Amino acid sequence: MPRRRAIAAAPVAVTVVIVGALAGCSTGSPTSVPTSPASSAAVTTTASQSATSTDTGTANTASTTNTANSAATATGPGTPTSTAPAPTATAAPAPPALAGALPTEFTQVGQVIKDDALGHEIAVLRMARGLPWPTGSTGQSAAFELLALEMRWTPGTKYTASLREVDVALITGSQFPNRPDPLIDEQLAAAGWALLPAEVAAGQTATGWLVFKVDPKAATSIRLDYTRPEIAVKDTKTRFPKKVFSLQLVG
Repeated sequence: MPRRRAIAAAPVAVTVVIVGALAGCSTGSPTSVPTSPASSAAVTTTASQSATSTDTGTANTASTTNTANSAATATGPGTPTSTAPAPTATAAPAPPALAGALPTEFTQVGQVIKDDALGHEIAVLRMARGLPWPTGSTGQSAAFELLALEMRWTPGTKYTASLREVDVALITGSQFPNRPDPLIDEQLAAAGWALLPAEVAAGQTATGWLVFKVDPKAATSIRLDYTRPEIAVKDTKTRFPKKVFSLQLVG
């Protein structure tokens, strides 16, 4: 008998359950799809002129005069023309320079958070502390620290649940969780640093850096928290409750 080929099962669809606003979390506002304005119909005005005369010469003169007047009206002052130059694209302004050099040496971490229920893995590869601030950020740089983590995100394949930037934070004992901050993302990308995307879908893997603005500066205890939101499996009664997975990085 011919052998049967195994067919990989498709991920089971899930729904993220939003229980309520979380302290310190930033939530995106819904985006509406812009509607293209309807094309305005061209309005054509036709002027008809007639001259009645028993004198052939007079009729010809009137016709000539009317034609000249019509031409003058069509090309006279105030009539819009299409001779305006096409708009030119303006280059985006360059991001502000950093107040110092980016680090070239990093702290090796090599630790992994595993969510066995969904199959998610968050591997923390390296850490960079004390990243330079953009010029002109003296006030913030005196109180906060820019810290970057290089991570590899691998969502599970059994369900459609993704890994999201909004669900991770650094805990240092400050009043609020320290969330990712894109303040120097442009400068890092320009310097060749691979950045982690805001969301990684099930079945994909991404590796890159994520920058956090940390309070206080030079914290002696830093913990990475991944908060899995409450998950409901579509068309079933299966639910995964909200759960926090932690990884101590410093202290």
